[in-house]
Amino acid sequence: MEYPDMERFRAPKADSLLKSNRPPRHRRDEWFLKGPIPGEWLGRAANLPGRALHVALAVWHLAAMTKGKKVIITTRIANRFGVCRHSLHRWLSRLESVRLVTVERKRGRSPVVTILPAYGPESNSVGTGIMANKEEATRRAVD
Repeated sequence: MEYPDMERFRAPKADSLLKSNRPPRHRRDEWFLKGPIPGEWLGRAANLPGRALHVALAVWHLAAMTKGKKVIITTRIANRFGVCRHSLHRWLSRLESVRLVTVERKRGRSPVVTILPAYGPESNSVGTGIMANKEEATRRAVD
């Protein structure tokens, strides 16, 4: 009895998977997150609880694809980022409360979201988020 060639079932070696220093690319039919996303903006969204960051990434994904700062976020897109339609409204309100976005709501329609700059007249405070936490920790350590 002849045995099948078992080498063809062996997983590739780790060295062959890491031929390049580049990060992995998306496939042709696969969706992706396009940047750049401002670090301060992302840091402020990341400091919010729950799935606010998921919603923030969904908003930036749509903004990059439409090349505009005003997007319509549908239930389908929210689901892609792991957020149900009911939670979507709650987390959009959280992003709105820290002045990262403005939201136009109409009954029976998907919300229209406008991305605001992390700094500027629309933001409630300059220096919140990751960098502010580091600065505050440094200040406390010195005192």
